Amino acid sequence: MTTSAALDARSRLLRGLLDASREGLLAADARDGRILLANATACALLATDEDSLLGEPVDSLPLWPADWSLRVPRETLREDAGKGIDFVTVHNGNTLEIRTRWLAVGHNELLLIALNDPSERLRAEAALHESEARFRGILEQLPAISVQGYDEERRVTFWHDANERIYGYRREEAIGRRIEDLIPARHRGVERA
Repeated sequence: MTTSAALDARSRLLRGLLDASREGLLAADARDGRILLANATACALLATDEDSLLGEPVDSLPLWPADWSLRVPRETLREDAGKGIDFVTVHNGNTLEIRTRWLAVGHNELLLIALNDPSERLRAEAALHESEARFRGILEQLPAISVQGYDEERRVTFWHDANERIYGYRREEAIGRRIEDLIPARHRGVERA
């Protein structure tokens, strides 16, 4: 394979990977803000094609905050290249989460803009909260059974009335404390079979 053919193959591979991303990606020249690249997801989220975006100033996009000139995020991004600036905007009636990052790639300074449609994640989070609320409601209806919930550090996250009768701690006293701190002295040091 010739060098040119190898470069073409690598370019097609990288383009395929870029377009396969579930996140919309735009890369702009950080000096003048002109868009250099847009993946397929960004084009779908913005309801346009890459050719329409290429060469356009990023701050002319409808999703770009009107009160931002390109210099504002660029100067901020250069001061803290790892963090960038995040914001939420509405485009064509859809909420988009936007993350911007300044990158130095060789001798080039780029502004990377990641676009994400949060609707699927927000629906999943709402369903999870609803499910947790139903589960808590069921547990609250079990007055004779002691049920607790803990996080990964064994801090209490759920405590209901039966626990108060058994352990002597009210919900407000128990939530956030480690379970070891709530075990009555009479039960400490008891070996389990």
